[in-house]
Amino acid sequence: MFSYELMNCDDAIGQAVNVAGSKEINIKDLAQMVKDITGSESEITFTPYEKAYGKDFDDARRRYASVKRLEALIGYVPGMDLAEMIRMTVEWFKGKDA
Repeated sequence: MFSYELMNCDDAIGQAVNVAGSKEINIKDLAQMVKDITGSESEITFTPYEKAYGKDFDDARRRYASVKRLEALIGYVPGMDLAEMIRMTVEWFKGKDA
């Protein structure tokens, strides 16, 4: 499994490594994807950035998660798409209710 390889990779020590995926998605589309997958009828609401984080909070408003470091370190590129990861997470949580 790739996590074992990464854990045992000396060159990965001290590195931040994205192990998920690199497809960019905005929050609105992510929320809609979660609603679609779960069958939720919840309303998607928006909170202004300043209200959520405070007037003086400085953060990147756009991020791009690259898997190039993961590939360079151990030669692995994730193959599962975001929707499938969400489906698996939903199924896992459904199993927790039992």
